[in-house]
Amino acid sequence: MEENHNFSSDSKLASFAGIRWDLNDSGKVSNNHKPLSKKGNKYLRYYFYQAASSAIRFDPVLKAYYGTKRRQGKSHKAAVILTARKLIRSIFFMLKNNVSYQPIELYQPTRKKLVIQKET
Repeated sequence: MEENHNFSSDSKLASFAGIRWDLNDSGKVSNNHKPLSKKGNKYLRYYFYQAASSAIRFDPVLKAYYGTKRRQGKSHKAAVILTARKLIRSIFFMLKNNVSYQPIELYQPTRKKLVIQKET
């Protein structure tokens, strides 16, 4: 069976869907409030935004991610767009590896080490 890979990375898929910000930096000055790019598929952008809005309410991982972005000072719209970007990364991973969605965060923010003691 021949596989068809239209996008080599999740960022290219996000750009195609219009989920990216315009690069508007000049020299050493960096603008933190960049407008969302109008390039890309406007319908995909709308549907990913709506999917992320819904996922924020029902998916615990994406809800926590959205909450993290809001605590970092992002506006509601920016946090939803960043959540949509995370959703795109998940979709790209699932399609690339032919796996189903598992809403489990793979990293632990506390990074505690598990110590296994040998019985003597």
